[in-house]
Amino acid sequence: MNQDKIQFLQWLINRLHYKYNCSSDNAIIIKLTEIIEYLQLPINVEISDLDLDKIINQYYVDYTLDRCDDMTFGFSENERIIFRKNIRSIIKDVINKNIPKDFLIKG
Repeated sequence: MNQDKIQFLQWLINRLHYKYNCSSDNAIIIKLTEIIEYLQLPINVEISDLDLDKIINQYYVDYTLDRCDDMTFGFSENERIIFRKNIRSIIKDVINKNIPKDFLIKG
């Protein structure tokens, strides 16, 4: 979606340059360039561990339970840290549409 907006703004800048002879230091062109740079920034999602844990707990009911050696449910604190990190990476990839061309491991 942002790519369409960026292309339009670049077209608009070119139109101002070539049809209306605006220079690169024109205030409108400078602002449009700043908007393009802003739209190209990756989006980061900031969420606290506590809030993320509440969301994860909706899908993994044993997430807040401590892992026990003789039971097959629960998470250790180290597993929770890794799980949070992976969830944040997935969220960032989804929002920024960072989709690999192919599967990393082919079976």
